[in-house]
Amino acid sequence: MPQEGGTYAPRVITSKHVITDNFSRGAISCTSKFTNGTSVISKTLNKEVEISKAGYDFGYLGSSSWPSSLDGITSNQMNICKSANVKTGDSVLILGYPGIGSDKDITATEGIVSGREGDYFVTSAKVERGNSGGAAILIKENCYLGIPTFVESGSLESLARIFDASLLGI
Repeated sequence: MPQEGGTYAPRVITSKHVITDNFSRGAISCTSKFTNGTSVISKTLNKEVEISKAGYDFGYLGSSSWPSSLDGITSNQMNICKSANVKTGDSVLILGYPGIGSDKDITATEGIVSGREGDYFVTSAKVERGNSGGAAILIKENCYLGIPTFVESGSLESLARIFDASLLGI
């Protein structure tokens, strides 16, 4: 949970390109749907849609009124991975909603950390359109590794990128 003014404000972390248009303008509103069936609407007018000002590919969705049905989901601080503890070959779990996955539930894929490229971890885990803005979990420490973002295709395989969660400032 991102920290705000000494308390933890419930916000959804996602990829910037998920909540902006081709000109990096924020969406007028975004709807976040949770696995318990609850939906939350975030509005730019209410300053509930935040886009990284540091040029990174992430943003936050908040709401002035979080439903009590999300209390169990949003009341805990996130366990962010320490970048120094992440090694090539470590197992990674990617959670998201790719178009080729389940149409009723979250889809999980697994792979390894294949390397590091600037602010991103490179992974062999399958990341498809729809995984962007999801979550990458480092299995050995059960911590939030970062945001699955884009895929760079090779001739036979593709390697995805995970934005390093330690750079989120939370």
